[in-house]
Amino acid sequence: MTDTPEFLSAAPVLLTRDLSRTADFYTQHLGFAIVSLYPNYLILRRGAVALHFSLAADLDPKTNPCTTYVYLTGVREFYEQCQAEGVLRHNAWRGDQDYGMRDFSLVDPDGNLLTFGEALPPR
Repeated sequence: MTDTPEFLSAAPVLLTRDLSRTADFYTQHLGFAIVSLYPNYLILRRGAVALHFSLAADLDPKTNPCTTYVYLTGVREFYEQCQAEGVLRHNAWRGDQDYGMRDFSLVDPDGNLLTFGEALPPR
């Protein structure tokens, strides 16, 4: 038996001005499902990834500091899905990175920056 803690998962808590609008955006455009919706809190899930949202009615999307990195497989296909959904800004595709990931970013309606990445094959 070991006394060393084992970290199992993490769920970023992002901010939103409107929980219902956020739920609609993530379920309709990004394929997430609602796990729980409370008056001031929302939990979404897609596969093993959970995203939490806290209500911040006075949030300014232009100055929202929240960001998260989501690891997945099939990043190119997911990018193309997001592109078809019209949720990407210009230059969203970042491509192959020196840190061993292929990724792209999007910003949700509340200014949360999400980067989606897939590990590159070993060289």
